[in-house]
Amino acid sequence: DEDGSFNFDALPGCDQKTLQLYKEDNHDNGLSTLDLILVQMHILNRQMLDSPYKILAADVDMSGRISTLDLINMRKVILSIDLTLNDNTPWRFIPDDFEFTDPTNPFLDAIPGYLDMTQIGVDYAQNFVAIKLGDVNGSADPGGTTDQINALAPRTSGKTLEFLLEDQPLQAGNTYDVNITASSFRQLAGYQFGLRFDANALEIMDLNGQLDHLEESNFAVFNEEGFLASSWNTNGVEGLNLEEEQQIFTMRIQAKESGRLSEFLQLDQRQLKPEAYNDRLQVSAVQLSFVQPNAFAQNFELYQNQPNPFQDNTSIRFFLPMDEQVDLTVFDASGRVVVQQRQNFRAGQQEWIIDQSQLSSGGVYYYRVATRTGADTKKMILTRN
Repeated sequence: DEDGSFNFDALPGCDQKTLQLYKEDNHDNGLSTLDLILVQMHILNRQMLDSPYKILAADVDMSGRISTLDLINMRKVILSIDLTLNDNTPWRFIPDDFEFTDPTNPFLDAIPGYLDMTQIGVDYAQNFVAIKLGDVNGSADPGGTTDQINALAPRTSGKTLEFLLEDQPLQAGNTYDVNITASSFRQLAGYQFGLRFDANALEIMDLNGQLDHLEESNFAVFNEEGFLASSWNTNGVEGLNLEEEQQIFTMRIQAKESGRLSEFLQLDQRQLKPEAYNDRLQVSAVQLSFVQPNAFAQNFELYQNQPNPFQDNTSIRFFLPMDEQVDLTVFDASGRVVVQQRQNFRAGQQEWIIDQSQLSSGGVYYYRVATRTGADTKKMILTRN
């Protein structure tokens, strides 16, 4: 019944003496990047999970310990790369009167997940604690009419993390680099969001992160479904301060249909809840805004090469406010010129590819890009096996 009581009538004779609990569910129920942050802080001994049940929830692969493999599995499910955290049910059930030898290390005990019924024809009263794997802040929906028990309501912040995209016309068959920047945000610890796009109009070809530790594993692209997911958090040290129009990542797209970018792309509100988190674990909303080209400062700008360090080749990207001639010069650490090129570029985001064969040896180099409207110099590193 609704109180959790069961009555088994006319059981056939058998030797079964245990009652085991099992619950099917979506493995991503209650799972978010905030859980990743909390588990990572536990691994780094910065803020320990404060109950044996939370510690057991963090062991999503049920290996008997919490490791970076659990973080990897959790992020894959958040991004919908995988649909399951492990090969078992995503819920664990523990008798509520079970006493842990050491509550800070519940892996020391062999924990029964069943009710041992040694007598037939008697009443048994046993409550269980249900643990949703991966959900360490108690946000999972248990379903049914039962209210969530001991759920930790997320602390909210009035600040919104706003992602900005420059709206632009797209011509079918052409390739474009779309820069995603962000409004200023103090002490950003992580975020998650998804982008829905018209799969008949766009295809995502490549992604290039500009934030620290924003890598390929932080993205998932489903071109056939028209969905891009991103989940990112800091490495557990400190929150990151974003400056105004901070570069987050670049998305290389190919247009299949002509139109404006804003017609084909929007923030997802269904599959991956858009959220941002600060270093105090407060939750903020995420917003996607399209701006007109003149909303950005139309000045020459040189970006950090990607990847850096590099082994094979690297991309030197820059912004031109107008069509003009561009000079590229690469110096070694002693100031000797090793590469010198000149080329005409159209206005907008452009790039220069440097191959490792153009450089004499591994080490530190400096590249300078000069135009009539500005010039800048940055450092890059070539590594060789």
